[in-house]
Amino acid sequence: MIYNAINTFDLLNDACIRYTSVMSDTLGITYGTMCIVLYILIPLLWTAMLICSSRLLIISGCSIRNGVKYEDRKHRLGRILFYVGLGIIGATILFYAVTFCYVALK
Repeated sequence: MIYNAINTFDLLNDACIRYTSVMSDTLGITYGTMCIVLYILIPLLWTAMLICSSRLLIISGCSIRNGVKYEDRKHRLGRILFYVGLGIIGATILFYAVTFCYVALK
């Protein structure tokens, strides 16, 4: 049981290393730069977008004036940041999927 878990972890580790090296070769940058971008900068970017979005949406709220839903600038900016954060996550997942297929077919 423990050997199976260790073997699975080792396979996942090898797959991540291979995946990152193929992505760095594809983009023409070094392996270390790709690790920093993939595993530090991009997650920080989408996390910051989603945190800012949630704070702006909590602060602004949404009020009703004269029977019409009113959104102020903070609320709109919060919604925009939310969708930008989701877009970054979606683009990252799509990039992972395309590169994974490239590695699998290679």
